[in-house]
Amino acid sequence: MPFISVIFALGLITSFLATATATNASAPIAAATCYVDSCDKPSLPFLASKTPSQTVLGCIAECGAAGFKLAGLSWGNECFCGNDLGGTAASNVPGSGLAIPQTECNMPCTGDASSICGGEFRLSVYTVPASTIKTHTARSNVRRSLEKRTCPGAPAPCYVDSCDNPALPFLSSKSPLQTVPRCIAECAAANYKLAGLSWGNECFCGNELAGTAALTTPGSGLALPQTECNMPCAGDGGTICGGGFRLSLYTVPAHARRNYRPNFRRSLQKRTCPSSTSTLIGKPTVSAVWRR
Repeated sequence: MPFISVIFALGLITSFLATATATNASAPIAAATCYVDSCDKPSLPFLASKTPSQTVLGCIAECGAAGFKLAGLSWGNECFCGNDLGGTAASNVPGSGLAIPQTECNMPCTGDASSICGGEFRLSVYTVPASTIKTHTARSNVRRSLEKRTCPGAPAPCYVDSCDNPALPFLSSKSPLQTVPRCIAECAAANYKLAGLSWGNECFCGNELAGTAALTTPGSGLALPQTECNMPCAGDGGTICGGGFRLSLYTVPAHARRNYRPNFRRSLQKRTCPSSTSTLIGKPTVSAVWRR
């Protein structure tokens, strides 16, 4: 009888431990705190990912792998990392009770509609568990791959362009649906660092400025006046896509180039002149801009 009692007791203990382990493993993540956010004064400085499969757990894992203490999600599909809240959220810290109402973070995650991933200029902030934060050695390569945030609303620099002496050498597309995000995505798929738009409907790609734009280097500040790029995008009348012999230039974020497709790159056409054109002279530059 004592032996049976011991077996019964051990069974109860085993059952309890199994239940406790299962409960702990499935325990929900603590609710996020909602903060105001902006691109010019970001709450968290580094963009880890922007993906249609975004989830809270995925974002926390990315920030932990890069050695950051905080993970934030915005617009339903963007993940940001950092160690301290700054910018528009600098007066608050997680748990201080000074955050904005939780209802203002109202966009479902694109990869998990049952969870909230911030909102429009609203950031759902989570503390990354200490056990998942990688050491300096393990995290260095991951951290270097993250993008410093830039404002999507900032105008692209404008450059002189011509077909016989092009600023960017490869034509990616000419479409009545042309938009800035579409062109950037195409150049990213071909693993090019620069994307340029001209004539409202043309998208060009390359790794460096050449031709009529080769007299300057990125950051020299000698781009043409923004008013010379004045043609609305064919697929988005609210955005400018260059002009006649004028190129709106964007830097393609490194994280966007991770989905490189070699076959797509090989499909791009070298630019050629359809007819005799005049070469326009100018001294432009490039700056890193990313639009939503």
